[in-house]
Amino acid sequence: MSPLSLSNLPIEILLHIALGIKRPIHRLHLALCSRAFSELFLRFVFLDIKLEDVDAKTVIALVQTLLRNPHIASCTQTLEINDWSTELSYRRNSYDPPETLPSPNSELLFDQDLIRDAAQGLYTASDEHALPKFLAHLSAGNEDAWARLPPFDSRPAFTRLSHVFAKWYDSENSLESEALEPFFFFPSVRRVAGEQITDYIPTKPDDDDDDDEYEDEDPISVYDDRATILAYSENKPTTSTVSEIDISRSNTNNGFVRQIKLCKNLTSFRFEHADSFEYDSSFLPRDFARSLAHVKHSLENLWLSYDDYYFNGQSYQGDDETFGSLAGFSVLKSLYISATSLIGTDALGSTGDDYDDALLNPTDHKRLSTIFPASLESLTLANVSKRHYAGVIRHLKNLVEPSNFSQYTPRLSELKIEGEFSRNDERNQPGIMMTLDGPEPGIPQEFLDQAEELEDLCETIGVDFEVLDSRILLFRELKHKRNEWRKRQVGLD
Repeated sequence: MSPLSLSNLPIEILLHIALGIKRPIHRLHLALCSRAFSELFLRFVFLDIKLEDVDAKTVIALVQTLLRNPHIASCTQTLEINDWSTELSYRRNSYDPPETLPSPNSELLFDQDLIRDAAQGLYTASDEHALPKFLAHLSAGNEDAWARLPPFDSRPAFTRLSHVFAKWYDSENSLESEALEPFFFFPSVRRVAGEQITDYIPTKPDDDDDDDEYEDEDPISVYDDRATILAYSENKPTTSTVSEIDISRSNTNNGFVRQIKLCKNLTSFRFEHADSFEYDSSFLPRDFARSLAHVKHSLENLWLSYDDYYFNGQSYQGDDETFGSLAGFSVLKSLYISATSLIGTDALGSTGDDYDDALLNPTDHKRLSTIFPASLESLTLANVSKRHYAGVIRHLKNLVEPSNFSQYTPRLSELKIEGEFSRNDERNQPGIMMTLDGPEPGIPQEFLDQAEELEDLCETIGVDFEVLDSRILLFRELKHKRNEWRKRQVGLD
């Protein structure tokens, strides 16, 4: 079919064709077929922007294109920028004065008037000293500075951007949560996700006094303008339309409270704690309970756990602290939480003759049924160790006992236990090493037998019950990724 006959198709059909083309370069080829196609399809080239291993020239080209074509920028739905240079401090000598600005990069060519006009919008009249500093970093090719230009600042041209994901680039250290904050105020962003994020509020304002002698060694940042930071803090919005937060392999010492409080109608919150990059960062469920109390009227899905695979090769040994009651979360439908964070290690302790009596003693530990809202539909108790497995079974049997079930959790339809039951207990065993070409790990029959009575109870009341093994789930995930990679390789040949 020639381009002429193709252009005679209804616009709706042409748009469906464009959406079916996944690779941006192929969409660009289609857009360049004719002037009419360019007007119709060029915006689809920028629908999903992904930059990998970029240099300043690439970022400059993108920024200028979007500044000159705001109608294209407004169509962008996803933006991903990987691995850009964050500072030019490596070019600065240690004896340079603190206010020494980087030298211009003669190899960088850009529209000076266009960029200056855009940069001026970032500053007020009182910031006369800040604008030249910012422009100097732009001319030097500091990609952090270029990423701050519209449409990448907190007043974006990306009016339709709906999802944001940020990930730290290395196995050590992490990305500070402040880097995500501006995206909470994008007009259409509904989901903010991140991996290896640190959210830390200093407990003592003078904690950094001992570091004064090292201050001169800190790299100069284009963001080190305290007046600008203060102005932003005073004038930034106080509410966000974000409804989903998904943070993995991260840590916080405050329950992510600053971000949660911004989202007045948060419906989904997922936080997976890990400390492979921040030592002594305990997982504290009670902090999350205090933070999430701000959105208990709207929260429908809660995932709160820690990742054993990223605790420096060791099993997580956190504080014996529980989340507390969730009865006030009136619309909560789905809950994924570590068993110890919900029930407590004391209540899950080793089995014994008098354990059943202690288990159901309301003066020690409330029954599970009394701490859940009636809206709960799905429950997964995660990070269940072999030592605590029997205790978890006992608590869940009490939860689904017909009289308790009908009174407290009548909408519950799905119940799961997740732990590492297939893994043997040999010392110095690699944490996740496995042969993908070998047989899939299996859950020992002894654990399935212990859950048989609970499974029968669930069947009686119409609840789907399942015992999951996190190592088996990982095996399946890695094998699926490998198979998908092999398929792509075959397609490239």
